[in-house]
Amino acid sequence: MKVRCIANYGSSIPEKHRENYCSEDSYFPIEIDQVYNVYAMGNQVGSPILQYLIADNLGYPRYCPSDLFEIIDHDLPLGFGFNEWKIGSFHYRIWGYEQILDYKHHEGLIEQNPTDIEVFTKARSTIDNEQKGDRN
Repeated sequence: MKVRCIANYGSSIPEKHRENYCSEDSYFPIEIDQVYNVYAMGNQVGSPILQYLIADNLGYPRYCPSDLFEIIDHDLPLGFGFNEWKIGSFHYRIWGYEQILDYKHHEGLIEQNPTDIEVFTKARSTIDNEQKGDRN
């Protein structure tokens, strides 16, 4: 799945979607018109925000709201799976590469844990290689 960045500030996200997520001034380190592969996508149940896991401009894993992108290739990478976590009142659904389906790895990426970034980098390389012939 590939998406093209159409905005990189919170002000581009509908106010209803920004509630409890970001402000108008929030900046996302992604480049307008840049095409990004999507390595996972997730949604907290009850939230209108769908997040894409991409590699930002520095190559780091970053969850960004789908409102900042347009889909240009709808095909999901081979091996994408699904999981959901219910931890107390937290209920989250995620689709993506095998390891991201593990809550600890997901949290490790958010916390920028070096081991989890290494796992992401390997999964990213595999997905990028699969989609290499499809680059726009």
